[in-house]
Amino acid sequence: MKYINHFTLSTGHSRRSYAEEIDKAFLMKFKPIVNNIIKTGEICEFAIKGTYMDIIMDGTDHYAATLYVDKNGQKVPIIVMEGTSNSEKRKMVEEDIKVFRRSAFGDGKVSFILPEAPLIVDVILPEAAMRLDLLMMTGDLSRCLAWTILDPGSVLT
Repeated sequence: MKYINHFTLSTGHSRRSYAEEIDKAFLMKFKPIVNNIIKTGEICEFAIKGTYMDIIMDGTDHYAATLYVDKNGQKVPIIVMEGTSNSEKRKMVEEDIKVFRRSAFGDGKVSFILPEAPLIVDVILPEAAMRLDLLMMTGDLSRCLAWTILDPGSVLT
């Protein structure tokens, strides 16, 4: 892939992410962590202290991931990330995000138009305010996760 379209529903921000933005050495360390979370199929400790993640795969070209923080012994979701490299699954991502947005934020009308695939969509939840340190890096995390899952070969070449 040449790029991945990256859309943040919470802010309306959209940009393109290029493979060159991802450090090869970082990807090599990150990939086994991501693969372990996928293999486990459960919420697992993540690479950042006090965080947890789960990743649900739909084939090799579509995923949904949630980053959690610990609050009084409970895992609280702070960001949901969904991505696909398949243009036919883009509509599924759009529907998933609509359903999730309604359940997380109520029925208020928020319109959005997702960019074409390949794409990643981030939904930053209000609970993210508990960890402002993580808010500063959610975009980087989402991009690294997307390249790691959807096309790590483009980063490594």
